[in-house]
Amino acid sequence: MTQPAATSTQAEPQAPAAAPTTPFVAPAVELTQEDRMLAAASYLGYLVGFWLVVPIVVYVLKREKSRFVAFHALQAIVIHVLGIPVLIFGMVFPLVMTAVIALAVQPKGANQEAFGVVMMLAYLLGMLVPWGVYLALSVVCAVRAMQGRMARFPVAAWLTDRFLAGDKGVARS
Repeated sequence: MTQPAATSTQAEPQAPAAAPTTPFVAPAVELTQEDRMLAAASYLGYLVGFWLVVPIVVYVLKREKSRFVAFHALQAIVIHVLGIPVLIFGMVFPLVMTAVIALAVQPKGANQEAFGVVMMLAYLLGMLVPWGVYLALSVVCAVRAMQGRMARFPVAAWLTDRFLAGDKGVARS
């Protein structure tokens, strides 16, 4: 009969744990307050009436000095240009829909005034939704730029990256 092997109460020595390895991360370029403000202003220029002027001027002035500012200014240009058909659709579609509904229903008598008010409110609501989304997108991008963070929106960021990759005058920081 064989006896079971004795179990030792001492813990076996273990090899020291290897130090965790982390990939080398290049130090981030220090962003100045001016860089963050210019990047944010690129998104909000349309609020003061200079829709494409502000991001274009910021891009031209800062593209060789700061990749952060160049990216945000160029992305603002792309968002503003891509927003044109969306905003036009946001004005035309509600107008067409309210006209179609008004022609289809054609109320008579006292209901006519109430119906007109309801149709006008429906048109304004339909027109304001795309503008509200556009405003929210611009504010989110501006806040992120002021915080020194990148705001990357799928189509706009992809187009911006493609343009910056081919632009030899952009700083590679």
